[in-house]
Amino acid sequence: MSENRTTVEADLYVLLNSGDEALYARLNSTRREGIQSSFLFREQDAVHRRSLSLPKSMPDWRHFQISVDANEVERRAAARTISEEGLTHMPDTLGWAPLRLISARFKECVEGFFPGGSQFFPFFTVDPRKGTKGKADFWYWLPRNYLSFKPAVKRAPEDLLIPHVWGTLSGPAVTWEMYHNTGFQEYVEALPFWTSSPTFNDIVFRPDVYYALKSSGFTGLEESAEHNYLRKTPEQCVGYIKFKE
Repeated sequence: MSENRTTVEADLYVLLNSGDEALYARLNSTRREGIQSSFLFREQDAVHRRSLSLPKSMPDWRHFQISVDANEVERRAAARTISEEGLTHMPDTLGWAPLRLISARFKECVEGFFPGGSQFFPFFTVDPRKGTKGKADFWYWLPRNYLSFKPAVKRAPEDLLIPHVWGTLSGPAVTWEMYHNTGFQEYVEALPFWTSSPTFNDIVFRPDVYYALKSSGFTGLEESAEHNYLRKTPEQCVGYIKFKE
């Protein structure tokens, strides 16, 4: 994390993939063709879901608890590998495929904040010379709570806001909803973290959880001070959401 950066006071913090090409080059990653390398929420044969009820104040939201099979994670993970030498450059959290990668220390922290709120799968390195597989001190992370916004009625032009909500949450309608809907705001107070990304890589944190992660010195949490995620620099991956006061 960058030094001497003041955290923007926000109601939610959003962790996205980094676009730092220099980092990915140092990881010395290889890509195998012919293997599906990511998950998508719509894959009902691979992504198991249970729908949860929501308050009447959230008619345009859907909340699912999701899970995936460990064998399916291992199969898809074979499409992208990192060399053992490259692991020395790995931050504590990194957007990856088939799921976000986190260190064992990061895993312990998020487990403590939200027992049962995640699935974790072991990450393995591959020696390209020997073709052997070794276990590394990293894990694939699946946040099990998935929230999506599907408005039944299109917003009027005067009810739209500039899409400064980050990543897969972005858009004028959802920005308006999150900014104004106190029912949504109260609901997510009970969730330490959740995802809205169809690939489950983007994570939304409650402030207290994010502050704890930041104070622990985890790498891979580079903040942006910009409202609009399109204005971030490549290494920045943490944005924020503010509610209407």
